[in-house]
Amino acid sequence: MGGTLAHYAAEGLRTALVCCTRGEEGSILDPALDPAEARPRLGAIREGELRAACGILGIATVHMLGYRDSGLPANANPHNFLHADPGEAAERLAALVRTLRPHVVVTYDEHGGYGHPDHAIAHRVTHLAIARAAHSGAGGPGWDVPKLYYTVFPRSVLRWVDEQMQARGLRSPFREDTLALDIRQGVAPDEFITARVDVRRYQEQVRRALRAHRTQIRADDLLLALPGDIATEAFAVDHYIRAYTRVPAPDQEMDLFAGLR
Repeated sequence: MGGTLAHYAAEGLRTALVCCTRGEEGSILDPALDPAEARPRLGAIREGELRAACGILGIATVHMLGYRDSGLPANANPHNFLHADPGEAAERLAALVRTLRPHVVVTYDEHGGYGHPDHAIAHRVTHLAIARAAHSGAGGPGWDVPKLYYTVFPRSVLRWVDEQMQARGLRSPFREDTLALDIRQGVAPDEFITARVDVRRYQEQVRRALRAHRTQIRADDLLLALPGDIATEAFAVDHYIRAYTRVPAPDQEMDLFAGLR
């Protein structure tokens, strides 16, 4: 949802990002780094990458919940976010919700996007935190979040990208050899999508933000290496499922702040 964040920041709205972990268990794809030397400090490296990307997107504040990355597949470290007490994590997030008083919150769907266990836990913790934040506590008076969304990618767009790539004799984005990494596992049926935000003009910002994550994304990563005309169309719109709204809003939205203006 980088384009959406850039869009609303450019409009003058205050945006904030809450990140549960620092990605300590992730890959090290930056060719400028020695993996053995960088591994012990990967959390700090990735937090730096995250903050750089947020600066590019115009995100006003970044908040770290302080949990440890669970890895993919998850490992058995007892300090992982996967093994954290959901209630405790929700209290930390609820305090931020009371302080920030957001009108719109966006999180992962129940599948965690492409299935990362920490993403799925983030979905659960977000729901718990919003319920708790409606009552006074750490961070200040209670705040009832008016609208909640899940960020998703539509199945139809993925199919269109695959058709375009095959028509040009290029490698398909699908990973049929490894089902767990096949991006079809993380897409949403189009009929579930309820909000679409036009982010065409912010695509270059999004690409620059992606490149800031040097340990995670190679130069030939699918998100950066699609032919320009295909990428322009595939990423012209950010898609969402609205979990709920406490204000009157249309069933199909082109603005996450519909009903709040």
